[in-house]
Amino acid sequence: LQEFVDPVAAVQKDKTQQNAFASFLSMFSKSKVARSKLSCADPTNIVNSCGEKFIKGKAKPVSVKNEDDILHLTNEELPTFGGVLTPADSERFLQFFTVPYLRIPLILDFFANGDPGRLVALKTKSLQLIVDAALFEPGLWKPSDYFEQVTEIPVVDEEKLQNLLSTPLGTLFNEIAKSPDVMTSCVIKILERAVDMDVGRYTEAASSGPLILYA
Repeated sequence: LQEFVDPVAAVQKDKTQQNAFASFLSMFSKSKVARSKLSCADPTNIVNSCGEKFIKGKAKPVSVKNEDDILHLTNEELPTFGGVLTPADSERFLQFFTVPYLRIPLILDFFANGDPGRLVALKTKSLQLIVDAALFEPGLWKPSDYFEQVTEIPVVDEEKLQNLLSTPLGTLFNEIAKSPDVMTSCVIKILERAVDMDVGRYTEAASSGPLILYA
């Protein structure tokens, strides 16, 4: 037996599906700049979505493109992810995201070495999502046969700079292929230091549990 279908409801459902699909397709028609703003590893998104002052709605969104923009942020505007990072560490951490081509070894070294409190900060879910995005988002793509030399420093043309810093297989694979030592040593050290915090019993409230599972 054929089930009864309300014509009005069917049309409304079809329009809803079309709108949802059109919204999905619109992501692919956006410019490179617009698509990059969807990234969890974009410093502008991190500051405006995690900074205490912006969360409370006490400040207008700001644009963060370089180290100077970060240095001008106040302590209330710097994201501390619930107090797990100091303003100084947060400032340093954010600066890594302004250099996408170099951010993977910088971020891993930040958590693997130095103050153990930085590693404990990885128990925070929002910080885990940001670090995952920095590691696994492929970044801008270029053909493997693309070749262009740097003829001026600094490179003023933003589009040319992005082309020079693009990779054929993604930033993570590029790091593995060209400079694996720093990355692998930092990953191993993070895992070893996380396991050293094991208290012998999993407790969700403790920092060691979520940290070990993430590492």
